[in-house]
Amino acid sequence: MKNAVCVLITNKDNNILSVSRKDNHNDWGLPGGKLDENESFIDAAIREALEETGYSIEIIDVSNYFECTDNDYLVRTYRAKIVSDLRIPVSDKETGIVSFRNKIDLLKGSFSEYNFNCFKHFKL
Repeated sequence: MKNAVCVLITNKDNNILSVSRKDNHNDWGLPGGKLDENESFIDAAIREALEETGYSIEIIDVSNYFECTDNDYLVRTYRAKIVSDLRIPVSDKETGIVSFRNKIDLLKGSFSEYNFNCFKHFKL
């Protein structure tokens, strides 16, 4: 089984840092992606968040995560926080839109079931 990771970051209004699908800017998900070879879940979460959103993040509690399988992947999601308002430019290959969205937007589309269970785990 392959591994992937996501991060769940909320702002003061309880909106969630989200990234649209590259091919559908109305389909929202959590920032994340596949682990590189020999990479830890934590390191991948920090790297993927920076690559996809431009934000430097910190995992809030490494022992509290949501985990389930999705097709051939074991996906683990951590709560995180942005550590600096400074946002670096993302790569041209990252064509998703980055935005804080309300929970309802993430309960539609490709990752709705995963997001629903993740939000339930984290009591959102």
